[in-house]
Amino acid sequence: MKFLFFLALLLVLAPGMAQDQSESKENKESAFEKNKVEQGQKSLRYAGSLIAAGQVAQATRILEDLLILYPFHPDNATMLTLLGDLASGRGELERALSWYRRAYLEGRNKETGSKAYLKAGELAVEMGEVDQARSIFLDLARERKHEEIGRDAENRLKALSSS
Repeated sequence: MKFLFFLALLLVLAPGMAQDQSESKENKESAFEKNKVEQGQKSLRYAGSLIAAGQVAQATRILEDLLILYPFHPDNATMLTLLGDLASGRGELERALSWYRRAYLEGRNKETGSKAYLKAGELAVEMGEVDQARSIFLDLARERKHEEIGRDAENRLKALSSS
């Protein structure tokens, strides 16, 4: 008889206990995701301070690690753009172009990604890759035609055509 009582009690309480555990799990996951974003932002600021201090190699490693640790971080376009800037500063133009393109692809609806792609176009011109630059500027002019960056890309496209 006692067994049946405890079994009935368990059946009544179990759904509520499962729901509490489910809600607790969701809260933990949400807190974990928020913490990942905050940690990524702190690390990004740290990398920026290293760049300002001239410790470019260490900043590059940190930024590359951040992309691995936080592949879907909201600031990935910024991280990729910084890597492009650092590579360009070292004269690694092909690598810089690759970082800028990736920033654009991962941050397509973000201003940062579009600015990185504009840098890619400028870099392509500098490298003598006029067709590649034309393609980049055309993409930006089409996709951002109602924004300042789209108009800027269109002006650069016109300048390429006139030269």
